[in-house]
Amino acid sequence: MRLPSARTRRTAESWRSRGLKPVADVIPRVGADALIIQSYTPQGFRISGTDYGGTILIAGGKVHPIEARSAAQLDYRHFSVLKGLDISYLVMGCGAKAQMPSLDVLQELRHMGIVPEVMSTGAACRTYNVLLAEGRQVGALLVPG
Repeated sequence: MRLPSARTRRTAESWRSRGLKPVADVIPRVGADALIIQSYTPQGFRISGTDYGGTILIAGGKVHPIEARSAAQLDYRHFSVLKGLDISYLVMGCGAKAQMPSLDVLQELRHMGIVPEVMSTGAACRTYNVLLAEGRQVGALLVPG
């Protein structure tokens, strides 16, 4: 398969200037202040141009450091910042191979009206960005791994 050269490629803007419409615009539209997960490593995360090491909680338009190195070390105190925030879902990235947090943690989140979704950290980064782009009230807990 031969790809078009840079000279023949057209951007959506150049298409529009010629009166053409792209079939689909796949770039998510989020507010300028939205915290987008750009990348992750086994040590940390890049969120909206800023690097963070260790476990973090994204909620309420802020990134909060969490003193836990694994899902097993999480407890209800790590989630106190969520009280009073309008978050429906908490995407929980619990390492390269998703480890379940304690049932107490999951029950506490449900008691606050938050649906916890536990998955691998990579999947959580992608899922958070998609839900954010859809306009959902979402937060993310991310354990590197």
